Amino acid sequence: MSDADKRRAHRLKIELPASFKVTNAQKYISIGTTLDISAVGMCLKTREKLNVGQELAIQLKLPQGEKITLRAKVVWNKPMDFSPHSDLSIGIQLLGPVGEDEKKFVRFYAQELFNLYKTT
Repeated sequence: MSDADKRRAHRLKIELPASFKVTNAQKYISIGTTLDISAVGMCLKTREKLNVGQELAIQLKLPQGEKITLRAKVVWNKPMDFSPHSDLSIGIQLLGPVGEDEKKFVRFYAQELFNLYKTT
């Protein structure tokens, strides 16, 4: 079974600017970009080494300019190529509880998914 078959939600290739911090850190310390998103997680491209299991606060900037903050956990990480200074691809799982920002994120995802299938 492929990774795509194991996923609980369809992934959309959407790049959104992101900044993030390890939970309980004082400020957002790292930047990245989403490579894809789903209703339950995302893949994040960054230069920051993150460990599996680390909890994060991720701030995303939606296309209309609104910033939302999501609670999440690192579920995997891997280099994007073989160079020692390569960007990393980080698998992110969204965590509860569901607040207003999580609802905005899921609404954004659902609208993008709807738009994708509306044109096919």
